[in-house]
Amino acid sequence: MKMNSSIEYMGGISGDGMLVHNGKDIARATFDFEGYRTHHAGITCSGEIQAQPDVLTALFGLMDIELRTDAGRLLELKFSAKTMEPSQDFAHVDVKGDIPDQKRDWQRAS
Repeated sequence: MKMNSSIEYMGGISGDGMLVHNGKDIARATFDFEGYRTHHAGITCSGEIQAQPDVLTALFGLMDIELRTDAGRLLELKFSAKTMEPSQDFAHVDVKGDIPDQKRDWQRAS
């Protein structure tokens, strides 16, 4: 039996938003995410957020981190790395939540 293992590149989304932890606004951040659709997992999304190093250090490893984008999406973030340098102003994250489900909605901010 042949399985469908195709991956479709959805595009990228980027912009600015507010980092939120446990419902509380923490700090502004910039984001740049890529999306892919797979047969088994549906749409997956990951990429980078950029914020002040002290903010990222404080949030690193915590649960219930969200990004409320200026475009109105609420995205759930999970840090992908096992460690993070305290001086780093960016972090790689896996993204869930209100990610676009149509390819036409995956476009980076100009």
